[in-house]
Amino acid sequence: MNAHEYFNLRHAQLRSVVERAIYLLKQRFRILVVAPEADMDSQARIPSALCCIHNIIRRFDPEDVSAPAYARSTGKSKDKSSEACGSFAKYGFVTIAERDRMRENREKIASWLWKDRLGQYPRSQDYDV
Repeated sequence: MNAHEYFNLRHAQLRSVVERAIYLLKQRFRILVVAPEADMDSQARIPSALCCIHNIIRRFDPEDVSAPAYARSTGKSKDKSSEACGSFAKYGFVTIAERDRMRENREKIASWLWKDRLGQYPRSQDYDV
C-alpha cells in the first residue's frame, strides 16, 4: 500500500461516516429532504444550524428516542442527493483553480497520512494541511 492508496482508504472511511451523519440528520429534520422556499444563502446555513440543534438535543437529552434505528446499524445511506458541494453546487461547474487547489490539498493530506502511518510524525504535533 502506498500513500495514495492509504489516502483513498481513509477517504472512503470518512465518507461513510459523513453519509451516515447526513442520513441521521435527514431522518430527524425533514426540512433536509424537501426543498425549502428560501434563497440559496439561507439554505446553505440550514445544515450547520441543524447540526448544532442536534448536538444540543443529544447533550441535554441523553434519553432522546427520536434518533432513528439507523444510528445503531452499520448500513449505508442510499440517498445521494447531498453529494454536490463547492462551486459545482453553486454554479454548476468546478473551476480550474478550485480543481488545482483540491489536488494540492489531496497530495498534502495523503503525504501526512502516510507519514503518520509510518510513525514519522508525533501524534501531538499540529499539522498545516
